[in-house]
Amino acid sequence: MIENKRLFCKVLDGERGLSLVLNFFNSIYPPLKKADPQFNWNSQKILESYKAENTIFFAGFENEHVVALMCVQKVSPTQFDLHLILTSPAFRRMGVAEFLFAEFGGKMCEPGDEIWLEVHDQNAAAIQLYEKLGFQTDGFRNQYYPDGARARNMSRKL
Repeated sequence: MIENKRLFCKVLDGERGLSLVLNFFNSIYPPLKKADPQFNWNSQKILESYKAENTIFFAGFENEHVVALMCVQKVSPTQFDLHLILTSPAFRRMGVAEFLFAEFGGKMCEPGDEIWLEVHDQNAAAIQLYEKLGFQTDGFRNQYYPDGARARNMSRKL
C-alpha cells in the first residue's frame, strides 16, 4: 500500500490541465499502440471529453506528477457517470485508485449520490477494482463493444 500522505488530488482544468491529462494518458497508451478491444479510449476521445459540459477530470499526484486520473460526468444533481479511471503502471496495486476514488467522493459528491459506469465484461482487472470500490452489477448490454463483447453496467451509492 502506498502512503497516501504522499498523494494529493485535484480537479484539472484549463489548458494546463488538458496538457497534464493528455501527457498522462499518452504515457500509458501511446498513440501508435495497437487498440485494445477492452479499452475504447484514445487521445481524441480524451480531448472531446475534456471539453464536454459537466465533465470533471480528477487527478492524483505524487509531487508534481500525475499518477492516477478519473474522468467523470455529472449527469444530474445526484448522479455521475464514471467514464475512465487510470493508474500509472508503477502505482498499480498500491491503493492509488481507491484513494483517488475516495477523494473524489469526499470532495465532489454528497451522501446518497450515485455513480454509474459500464465496463467491458472481459476486463477482469477493472471489474475487480470496481467491486473493491463498492460497485455492484446492475445488468449488461449485449454486443456493446466493437469486438462483440457485452458491457457490464455497475453502480454504487456514496
